[in-house]
Amino acid sequence: MCYNYTIFEAEVASTFNEQLVFAYLYDRAGSANEKACLLSSRIDDTIATCSADHFAEYEEGPMRLPSRGAAHG
Repeated sequence: MCYNYTIFEAEVASTFNEQLVFAYLYDRAGSANEKACLLSSRIDDTIATCSADHFAEYEEGPMRLPSRGAAHG
């Protein structure tokens, strides 16, 4: 399957869904320890998402350059 959306658009949908799941679990956490673990995990996920997004943008740049007909190795 080939969809015409950007990495950014895909990440928005993904992180929105992650936030919904987090809110559901956090609201139903039975203890302060569970809430702390959920918050820690959410912070780690947010940092990883931001890092991956920046790397994806950096990596995508050369893919947009026109081909010069020669392979570079």
